Amino acid sequence: MKPSTHTSTEVLNITTAEGVPKHRVFLLDTAYVLLDDYKAADYFRDLALKVQSLLSHWAEDFSDCDKYSRILQSLAALTHAEQWAKIPGVKPAGLAIGVFNYIQDSDRKGHSINVLLTKKRDKDSFCLRFFEPQTGEEVSLSAREITSTTMLLL
Repeated sequence: MKPSTHTSTEVLNITTAEGVPKHRVFLLDTAYVLLDDYKAADYFRDLALKVQSLLSHWAEDFSDCDKYSRILQSLAALTHAEQWAKIPGVKPAGLAIGVFNYIQDSDRKGHSINVLLTKKRDKDSFCLRFFEPQTGEEVSLSAREITSTTMLLL
């Protein structure tokens, strides 16, 4: 499948259509590669295992969700940059994986996870998929949690 590349304006429109407040979205690249939706869960699980290994010395009782989400995003960006550089003739584009900070419904406390912007195969439809970097599992967020976004950093 050919990489699905989109401008930052298109990415902003996709995220806000999903309910993320526009003033909470921070896009640092002019274009983004969206992952194939079919491959997203496996891709994320592999990254989360690497991050968990890197942070295995972290004390279990020390809650530090933002470190996990930021390190996972950085690892994904590094891997993407290395692979993207090997493709001849393509314009630079960031990977649409981000840090997603929001207020949880369960306890109304802040939490930091990762978000992947994906494209459905052979369709012009997109998904925001949320993953917990500390477990590698996909999570479902309520509409309230999505609109409570304090930062989506891509």
